[in-house]
Formats: sequence, C-alpha cells, structure tokens
Amino acid sequence: MRDKIGERPYEITKNGGLYTIKFYPMVKTAKNPDRVLFCLTVSKKEFDSLAAKIK
Repeated sequence: MRDKIGERPYEITKNGGLYTIKFYPMVKTAKNPDRVLFCLTVSKKEFDSLAAKIK
C-alpha cells in the first residue's frame, strides 16, 4: 500500500545517494492506477530540505 500526502498516493525509493518520489492518480477507479503522474529525484540534502519545510 502506498503512503498518501492529502489524498495523493506516493512512493519514496532510495537509489544510492538519491531519493525518488513518485506520485500516482488520486482516483481509485483510474484507468491505470499504477501510472506515475509526477516523479521527482533529489539528493539527500535536497530531500532533507524538503522534509524540514513540510514539518
């Protein structure tokens, strides 16, 4: 099961020193619910900066 920000499902994966955040459709009845709508790849420093702004 994916985590959610608001109602938007997302997954975070780590590959080496980079984090990839993938966002998926909000509607459970979407034609392709596993389609990535938006993908963001950031470094550890950028990831920590984003996390600090969210808190």
